[in-house]
Amino acid sequence: MRQAKGNGTDRDRSSGNDRYNFSLAYRLVDNSPYIATGVIGALICLRVHWVLAVIEMVASVLGPLWMIVRVCPTCLLYGSPACSSGYGLVSARLVDKGDPERFGHVFSHNVYAVMPMWFLPLAAGIYLFAIGETVPWLLLTVFVLVAFITVPLKARYITCVKCPRRSTCPWGSRTAFHHSRNDDQG
Repeated sequence: MRQAKGNGTDRDRSSGNDRYNFSLAYRLVDNSPYIATGVIGALICLRVHWVLAVIEMVASVLGPLWMIVRVCPTCLLYGSPACSSGYGLVSARLVDKGDPERFGHVFSHNVYAVMPMWFLPLAAGIYLFAIGETVPWLLLTVFVLVAFITVPLKARYITCVKCPRRSTCPWGSRTAFHHSRNDDQG
């Protein structure tokens, strides 16, 4: 194995499949928009009540954990160091492998588990505005930029582009930027 310069990955050419083996630092950067969404969301929710902030933090942990336990076992990258988020590696330590043919179905039925972490802060901002309280506009703007612009763009141009399952994924097939029409296998 050799270290590829500048991108935090090792390329595994020994297996002939040119897959990525992402470093811990890369995985932290890959997950940073989700971490930021949880932290900024909790700060917004804190303006309403500390309990709502705790609920936001819990949702920010349980949502991805739900995906790790329910969706990742059916992913082609389950247990693989080629999973850029590292969720596939965590999943392999927690649950048995699922049926990869069911990935689209399982993903579609479980993706809603991560939505509370995105919509609780928006609801908190709307609530503060409606009751005439001071709305943390800067935090709310940064939250919207990260959760609703950065995360989808990252999926479209980075994460989903590298995924071997993107052509059959309910999310990746709609969002991944395809470099060519024949480039559906990763």
